[in-house]
Amino acid sequence: MNTQRNFLFRGVSGAMFRLPDMFFACLPAGQLAKFVLCGVLLLPAFAQTKAGTPGSGADSSITVDFARGAKTGLKPVHGVTNGPLCYEGRIDLSERFREIGVPYVRLHDTDGPNSRYLVDISRIFPDFDADENDPASYYFTTTDRLLQAIAQTGAQTIYRLGESIDPGPEGRFARPPKDFEKWARICLNVIRHYNDGWANGFHLNIRYWEIWNEPDNCLDEVSSMWRGGTMEQVCRLYETAAVMIKAWDENLRVGGMAFSGYNQAVCQFVEYCAARRLPLDFISFHWYFRHVEALSVVAGQFDALLEKHGYGAAERIFDEWNYLGHEALYEEVKDTLWGAWNNPLLARDISMYQKNRVGASFVTAAMIYMNDLPIDIATYYDAQTVSRFCGLFDSFGNPHKTFYGFKAYGELYRRGLERVEAESRSRGLHVIANRHTVLISNYLGESRHYDIVLKGLGPGRKKVEICVLNDELDLEPFRTEYYHGDEVRQTCLIENYSVILIKLSQETDVCSASL
Repeated sequence: MNTQRNFLFRGVSGAMFRLPDMFFACLPAGQLAKFVLCGVLLLPAFAQTKAGTPGSGADSSITVDFARGAKTGLKPVHGVTNGPLCYEGRIDLSERFREIGVPYVRLHDTDGPNSRYLVDISRIFPDFDADENDPASYYFTTTDRLLQAIAQTGAQTIYRLGESIDPGPEGRFARPPKDFEKWARICLNVIRHYNDGWANGFHLNIRYWEIWNEPDNCLDEVSSMWRGGTMEQVCRLYETAAVMIKAWDENLRVGGMAFSGYNQAVCQFVEYCAARRLPLDFISFHWYFRHVEALSVVAGQFDALLEKHGYGAAERIFDEWNYLGHEALYEEVKDTLWGAWNNPLLARDISMYQKNRVGASFVTAAMIYMNDLPIDIATYYDAQTVSRFCGLFDSFGNPHKTFYGFKAYGELYRRGLERVEAESRSRGLHVIANRHTVLISNYLGESRHYDIVLKGLGPGRKKVEICVLNDELDLEPFRTEYYHGDEVRQTCLIENYSVILIKLSQETDVCSASL
């Protein structure tokens, strides 16, 4: 017996429309009930109307023009700090890294704060008085496994030569080395081990070698990164190591020094490098924030400083960043994430926001925004399960909401690096697009219907898959549509703290083309 299957739907614009029987002939067996449910619930959120007939207002909230290229291509800003092996390899996140398409992994605080086996010079060369030319003086084994795992995910490594944070009362490790020349030779042997096969090593072709981390962070006897040292020593250490490394292989990218923000120490360092014409292939810096737009100030300061002193060609690497705190918590943390360090309840709440849909929409909006800033590479702090600042995974390696924000940007990046023009006219709504994909993040914007105009679609039918990240969905397909014509206007309900990924492809399926 035939069943009448012409269902009526009402779009946001109020128009009624009917799906023909031809559609249901294409629907897989057993999926009819599921489609009806999705149609009733989802179609009102994504109603296609004629171009120039807005559903919610006279002006579009978002416009994407696929026929017009943007000034820059997509940037690899979805990198992370630390690799896929956590708890000294007991948890392997390699498949998750591939799912994101992580482009860069920066190594710092690796398996910290308690590891004594990984990455740091004091871990690899534990006895500073030993012979630095003797392979037996080095312990590479654990770091070998980590770097091989990173390479197998397809990511490139940014290797920080120096020490992880050392907040203990003794401050044994994050201090100025007692012999800068010897320390530089040890660093060079680490490079030789991983790039040139020295000491039964590898040929991993690691290009980026970052010297030290946050030496500007409290230059005093209680500092957790440069205890008892001076800025003059910082500059001399950089000079000693950078000159030696570039003399060994001028094709390596050498830079630093992972500054905690823009400050006088940064200016002193760049001025020192310029005065001595030192190699500075990149400068690296950190920043924690909650308003995405605030990043433009810091990035602009670093950019202007480099240009002023003749380092305009140097790369800008933003290799530590995260969510500062929710609106409701911000006054309590007193402008700094570290204000919550001694308040366990507040620290827990901030960590919660880093992991949920708020954090997911924040990181997505931030990565979108970085594409228009003087930032070449970015690595989020942190991707390892042992870190309290990891918004991506729980302690067992299961993904949080923020992981899917990275996955959304990774999908955009994977589908083509050529950006097209994309503009948002609504506060809190961030958008970026390439020729096959549109990524939208509603961070700090209203929950309401927005008009999205897609121009320059070209001839033929387009199959459009809409994926949503919110409380209920983890970047899962929300619905599939078919666009016709060169320009289409969508009226979409976009919740605050949500992410939408729109994937377009040329429709060739005969059955679908019959609609």
